[in-house]
Order: sequence, then structure tokens, then C-alpha cells
Amino acid sequence: MSDSTKNKEKPPVDKFVYVRVVTTAALFPAEGYERVPDKQKLTPILHQARAALGLTDTNGYIVTVNGNVVDPNQTYEELSLAGQVDLRWGPEVGAGG
Repeated sequence: MSDSTKNKEKPPVDKFVYVRVVTTAALFPAEGYERVPDKQKLTPILHQARAALGLTDTNGYIVTVNGNVVDPNQTYEELSLAGQVDLRWGPEVGAGG
């Protein structure tokens, strides 16, 4: 590869989203938003929220964004999420009725 080709290549620009987890009990973080890479899956912040908020049983919890259920095993980029994002995390409404 020539020097002129190397100079034309640009490193990928990291993109970030600002995320908070909203539960029926509390918010994580308690104030503001966490800055996370858009290529990160949603699961790490859910694990942080679980630990910080002392949630013991999150089995069966779902994540919604703007009223739509999303897969926490996908990245923010894959879900086309950008800017400030509220992840609503809790039991599915109407479950078990």
C-alpha cells in the first residue's frame, strides 16, 4: 500500500449514545445519562443498573424504547438508537394475567 493510499484512509470515528435505565423503582444513573459506544450491546448497562439498584430477580424483564420492545443483545447502532436513550426495563405489562 502506498503512502498516498494510507493518508486517504481515515480511522473509524467512535460514536456514542447517552443512556439511562428507567425501572419502576429508580433510574440508573440516578442523574443524567451514561455515555456508551453505539457499538456496545444494551446488556452491560442493564447489568450495571441491576447491581446499582439492588435488583435481585430480573428474569422475564423486557426492554422497551419509545414503547417498542427491543433485544438487549443487539447494539445501539443495530437498533438505530442515537442521542439520549431511555431504556425502560421491567416486567412485561399484562404478563401473568
